[in-house]
Amino acid sequence: MKRGIWLAVAALVVIAAGVTLVALPKGPEWTTSSPEALAELQAAMDAQMKLYAKEANAHIVKAYELDPDFAMAKLMYSDFVRWENEELSQQLWEEVLAVDTSKLNPRERFFIERSRAYHDERSEDAVALLNEYVEKYPNDPYILNQKAVLTFHLGDLEEAERLYRQLAEISTTVLRDHRNH
Repeated sequence: MKRGIWLAVAALVVIAAGVTLVALPKGPEWTTSSPEALAELQAAMDAQMKLYAKEANAHIVKAYELDPDFAMAKLMYSDFVRWENEELSQQLWEEVLAVDTSKLNPRERFFIERSRAYHDERSEDAVALLNEYVEKYPNDPYILNQKAVLTFHLGDLEEAERLYRQLAEISTTVLRDHRNH
């Protein structure tokens, strides 16, 4: 159990330190026309990594307010308010379902498709989507983190540790490259 706790703490530290600096240079990380909404989403993710739920929620609400068409903000907002305001959550979820995912990047499509699978109680499909995405994009820290968390929760601590080490390696490489440019 101590090893499991160590893995979780190490993962949070690595992710909090490095994931915000990881930018996949092949295109924008998130699809929005608002730089302010993008900054709020990034702030929300930073807060999530530190387990600051209220702060993360406030940033997501702000991101959504700044760009109501921002699919990831809408998806995350729907998830955040699910227990507090079921009606708003359902409205946002219906808007997410109507999003034309062909205009989104692969990461955003993944998050929406995986959410659809879980919503439709197709957890096996959600896991399959995760595995397919990681196979295509093995260095995407956001999705790699999702896989590491799932693997950890399933009790495969050796695989979770390997994935968290891979995340740490990606973060280290990105930080080093970032400093050299």
